[in-house]
Amino acid sequence: MRKLIPFLFVLLIFGTASAQNQSGKKSEEGTVKMITQDEFKKMIFDYSDTTALYKGKKCVVVDFYADWCGPCRKLAPIMEELAKKYANDVIFYKINVDYNKEIAQIFDIRNIPSLLFVKAKERPSKMIGLPTKSELVKIIDTVLLGKEDAE
Repeated sequence: MRKLIPFLFVLLIFGTASAQNQSGKKSEEGTVKMITQDEFKKMIFDYSDTTALYKGKKCVVVDFYADWCGPCRKLAPIMEELAKKYANDVIFYKINVDYNKEIAQIFDIRNIPSLLFVKAKERPSKMIGLPTKSELVKIIDTVLLGKEDAE
């Protein structure tokens, strides 16, 4: 786990996760759901309120992407596959930075793809660039799900 820390860094401090998805929408388990910055504020974290808490119970992976981005297109099928694999434990979202510039600026997304890993009671981490599937599995298993002996 400590080997992963060099390419992960802390963005914000989240408090205890106590509220469920507040948007009234049920997320489709096993898929990557495209959301807007407004939905991000409702379902995950209202970044305009510095005292806000993470709003979900499951861990979250948010993919910041653009339609024109080649590496983003390569990451998309990996994210879909992992969304199915981790359907019971992790929610996968994607946000198009071209249409959601405010959230991209707030989270200092200057390069894409960028991934945000959100876990209750922990600080979220960001990864920049195109990871391999095995790198993502290791991060999800160790950082988000806390498995000691992740493959």
